[in-house]
Order: sequence, then C-alpha cells, then structure tokens
Amino acid sequence: MLPLIQWIERVPEKGRLLIKTRKQNLQPLLDYLKDQLETINELVYVGSGSSFNSVMSAKGWIEQITRLKVSVMTPNEYLYDRTVRNPKALTIFPSQSGTSVTTRKALQFAQQQGLLNVAVTQNPQQYMSQECGVHVDMMCADEEYKMRTVGYVSGILIQLLIAVEIGLKKGTVTPEQEEKWIGQMEAALASWPEIEEKTKTWFKNNQNQLLGSSMFAVYGIDGLWGVALEGALKLIEIGKTMAIGYELEEGMHGPTLGFHPQLCVLVMNDGGRETERARGLARFVKCEFGNGFLIGANPVDETDLAWTPQSEFPALEFPCVFQVLSWCLAQAKDVDLTLPIAQNEKPYFQTHQYTEKL
Repeated sequence: MLPLIQWIERVPEKGRLLIKTRKQNLQPLLDYLKDQLETINELVYVGSGSSFNSVMSAKGWIEQITRLKVSVMTPNEYLYDRTVRNPKALTIFPSQSGTSVTTRKALQFAQQQGLLNVAVTQNPQQYMSQECGVHVDMMCADEEYKMRTVGYVSGILIQLLIAVEIGLKKGTVTPEQEEKWIGQMEAALASWPEIEEKTKTWFKNNQNQLLGSSMFAVYGIDGLWGVALEGALKLIEIGKTMAIGYELEEGMHGPTLGFHPQLCVLVMNDGGRETERARGLARFVKCEFGNGFLIGANPVDETDLAWTPQSEFPALEFPCVFQVLSWCLAQAKDVDLTLPIAQNEKPYFQTHQYTEKL
C-alpha cells in the first residue's frame, strides 16, 4: 500500500491522462446525446461527498462554458425534496466508486423516468456504469484509501471537460477557447509540486498552532467554496480534526460570532474579486483570536501560506493545500492511515453497496 502522500502526488498525472484522452473518452456521451443536445436547457448534478464537492468546485465554470443553467444537489434532495423534473435537463450522476447507495437509487429513478442521464465513475464495469443512459470514465484508478484525493480533482476535471465538449457541439466554445482552457487546466496541474512543498514548509513553521487547534473553518468564494467543503472533509477524514467549510460571505453571517482561539480559520484567496474581503477576515481572526491564516494571493503577514494561483482554475490548485495539510496533521499525530477505519458502520448504516441489487 502506497503512502497517502504518493497518491496525492499522482493527482497531476491522472489529470493529464484525462485531458489527453478526453476526445475518445467523451465520444460515447456525444453519441448518446446526438440531436437532443440542442433541446437541453439545464445540467443537473446529483452526488454525495467528494463527488458533490467536485461539482460545487466547477459549477460556475460549467455554466460559463456551456451557457446552460446548472443545478447541484444531493441524491436525497433529488429523490424526495426537489420533485419538479425538467424533461429537457441532462442529469449527471458522479460517483467515483459507482456504488453510492442513494446516488444509485437516484440514477435508477432517472433512467426509469426516461430522463437523459450520465453516470461518471472510475469503473466502466461497476453497477451504476451499467444502469445509466451512458457512462463516462473518470480514469482515476481505484484509490487504496477511502479518503479520496485523486478522485476529487479528477471529478472537477472530467466535469470541466464534459462542459467543453458540450460547448463545442453547441457552439458556445470555439476551438481557440478550447485550446486556452485546456492550457489553463494543464497549468493548474503543473503547479501542484510547488504548492506541495510550500504547504509542507508552512506546516513545519506553524506546526504547534495547527496541531493545537481543536477545529478548522475553511472559507472560499465561487469554486473555492467547493474546495472549502472538500478541504474540511479532508481535515476530518485524514487529519482527524473536526472542520467545516463556508462560502466566504455566508460564513460571515453568524459563524464569526462563534470564533474562539481554539478554532483555526483558513481563508483562501485567489487574488480576484473578493481579495480585500478575504484579507479582512484573515486580519480579523489574527488580531482578535490569534488563530488564522490566509492561503493564496496577497498574504496578510509572514505566517500565511502565500503563493499566486497559476491558472484561471484556482479550484484545481487549492485542493493540494488541504490534501497535504491533512496528511501532515496525520503524520504529526502518528495516525496510521493504512489501518481499516476503526468505526464499523455496517451494523448502523450503509453508504455503499457492492451487490447487484439495492
């Protein structure tokens, strides 16, 4: 079993494979849609966990590329809460394993209702891949750890690549724009080794403060909100510390009233529209509680994790920070990540099912 850090370091390699093989990989999707592509007026995404977070990280770009409305929801929402179905929507069901119980139920419902649907998984032979209108391969391999690292970033990439192919067919994307966006995706992946080393150095310099925190709150805007959700999940799964992710503005309406010195606030900043807002929040937690950091562009002080995103897709770069940070926390706590998860969930609930029938 490889050390988890080596799986994290595989993220760029797997991403480049997705980009290189995108035309062949996505041709079955285009064949499935055929003449119906012009009638589609909405993209609905249904998923859980890191699959949900990956779409939250990409949804703004998907709308911009395809010029289609994007809706993102959990499978329970789709099945029981959001009951008005758009017959002109394409519903996409991401599930890395292809065995997520409730996502699978939602997919089966869409298929039974005759709705256009796509399953996005890592295994063309897994159950969801055989129960859908068409399957798209994430090509991220079967990770050895349940704490998904490669799969989350591959999830972002495959949804962006699907959007570009749909955009090319619909005429909302030119070949020149495709070339530009592919270059930006490649630039984001190329930044991972530098971000990994910067994160390790930053952790070493601030180890006592990070280890001494009882909880983390992660903040981000736009696609970085999805990264905040996933970053919090990785801090819980790998770093074994409770965490929560917030959209930057929403997380200033109430949660700040509960800040305290044991809560470490991590504020992502891509150097764009909300730079001063992000820096203001970082200054607030530093000055008032002495426990917070800005991550990314325009640092507040020398303790921050400073680097400038190298692409137009910062949601493909910032995940490296939280995956490496979580691994550093686990290493410092002597957590053996190769051991089976201690909690035996099966007597209580089941999130994945490796049988033919639900």
